[in-house]
Amino acid sequence: SWKEETSTTSSVENSKKMPYKSWWWNLVNVESPKFIAPSGNDIERIQAVCKMLEQPFTPRADPRGKPGFWRYLFGQKFDLKEIMEERVTQFKECCAMDEDSIGQCFSGLRESVAETHCMLEKNAPHTKLDEAMPCCEVTDGDRLQCFDQTMYGYDPEVHDVDFSDELNAFHSAKFLMKSFYSKYMTRFSEKKLEAAKCGWLSKMEQTIPSWVKSMPKWGMFKEKGTIMMRMKTCCGLTTSEERQECLDNVREEKNNKFCQHRETSVEEGMSKIEQVFYRQPSHPCCQVEGVQRSDCFDQEELEYSPYKHYQDFTSEIEEYKTDLENYIDDNDIHMPPHVTSWKEETSDEEEEQEDRPAGGPWRKRWGQHGRRGRGRRW
Repeated sequence: SWKEETSTTSSVENSKKMPYKSWWWNLVNVESPKFIAPSGNDIERIQAVCKMLEQPFTPRADPRGKPGFWRYLFGQKFDLKEIMEERVTQFKECCAMDEDSIGQCFSGLRESVAETHCMLEKNAPHTKLDEAMPCCEVTDGDRLQCFDQTMYGYDPEVHDVDFSDELNAFHSAKFLMKSFYSKYMTRFSEKKLEAAKCGWLSKMEQTIPSWVKSMPKWGMFKEKGTIMMRMKTCCGLTTSEERQECLDNVREEKNNKFCQHRETSVEEGMSKIEQVFYRQPSHPCCQVEGVQRSDCFDQEELEYSPYKHYQDFTSEIEEYKTDLENYIDDNDIHMPPHVTSWKEETSDEEEEQEDRPAGGPWRKRWGQHGRRGRGRRW
């Protein structure tokens, strides 16, 4: 039957070999706050949802195992356990139907899933920075059209209203928020050998299913997609030397662009998150250039080594991390637990799915939320 046709099964099996659960699993996990029900004619994504229900997984910050997660999002008296249990039952019933009925069954559940998604959004961390999911601002029948576009993009033959501008702005805001917790969003710290980087890219290419690759990239995430394509081009070069030089150039350009953005002045008309982003503490690596800048960013991930680095930036980087943590706390910038756990913060892009916890030695030393965040209860 069609339930066994596509590569979804192999994608799930490949994911088992990875050291983490891929960010896109949340998009087809009906118990996830990120879940949006697919269109009834999206066979591949429906298959992925059904496969997920057959082989459930427990992420590190699974809401089912941490009651504080829901209290964090909704307050002390709100409990989504019954809603989620009912949702699981409903989608399992859909997945048990025949080929002619399953799509219609999924379509019938989309509105209730959207309502729950928007209910969760009311107290999401980005609302504290005056950012709202645009689809949840729509109260009429266009809401499902908006959610459709988040997954499939705007199609004038299907959609009456184009929400592209609103979605680009919203996802750019989320990009800036996540950059405070994941440096991979804005820069390449560690200088990696081409064999390791190209091997990782190859592994990701084999693991990510086609429905994920076809999803639109919104806002600042488009640039990340462009960088990924450039890196793949580098890895296609003939010799190791050519590949290494190409990847080094991509790293240098991205880090230089990060430093250029640090010089942006706050202007009237900027959103709240833009103002917070551009006012953050200056980065020490941006105070130097050339080889020194490369060494400095490398030490943001790895310890100083006199055999590898010309200069020791340990004290400058430690001071920067302390200043940034204070700045994050002072401006009330927080990501929900399911985002700041093991690499799922890179929820939105393949690039951050590295084989280590996000934050490198920063998180290793001080825990999930940095120096001042240790001991917080969600």
